[in-house]
Amino acid sequence: MEILQALAALVYCNGSKCQKYLPELLGKTGLLMKLSDLAQSDPEVRRAAVHCMANLCLSVPGQPYLEEPYQNICFQAFLTILQSPKSSDMDDITFCMLLQNALKGIQSLLNGGRMKLTQTDELGALLAVLKKFMFHGLPGLNIEMPTVLYPTPLPQYDGRTPIKPQQSESSASRPTLNKKKKSKVKPKKIQQGEEEEKESSGEIEAASVTGTGRVNLHCYRGPGKLS
Repeated sequence: MEILQALAALVYCNGSKCQKYLPELLGKTGLLMKLSDLAQSDPEVRRAAVHCMANLCLSVPGQPYLEEPYQNICFQAFLTILQSPKSSDMDDITFCMLLQNALKGIQSLLNGGRMKLTQTDELGALLAVLKKFMFHGLPGLNIEMPTVLYPTPLPQYDGRTPIKPQQSESSASRPTLNKKKKSKVKPKKIQQGEEEEKESSGEIEAASVTGTGRVNLHCYRGPGKLS
């Protein structure tokens, strides 16, 4: 344990400077790969080994990152730890510290190391474990998540502009314009009708006036005389 703690302090932010020793630490038969394996009987040793791997993945801006093959090796190791259940010989505190070291290692790879997940299965597996451990430790809550969780596209964050909605919007705006035109035409017809009604009423009044005048002229011939 003391040796692993000293190694973790030594490789902290110095992963790119340990290229000479990386095959012995992170190779197929590397020391850290053996000690962080699921078959490791001592949970404290396993947690300390994962802590060393997380410190190897941590990098400082402006310095070289960990080489890509070793980034993939560490990512798979961290992902395996997050996907594995808690063993019977491990207490809750040690298990939480193990998960914390694995999550810190993945954060260092994706954020500081600028690692890109090119395979969809890797991204789906990472999303599944992240969603699972979002609620880790809540009392009375047991969440069973699939091993792979595929992301769903969000159109509101998609930079491409859809074509069909624009066509529907343009077609929807046309009836409104036609309605406006129709609404503008109706007052003209109403005004014309009112003017025609006024003219016709005026003619009727004039005709009635002239008619009464003629009747009076024919009926009245002089004082005291009736026709």
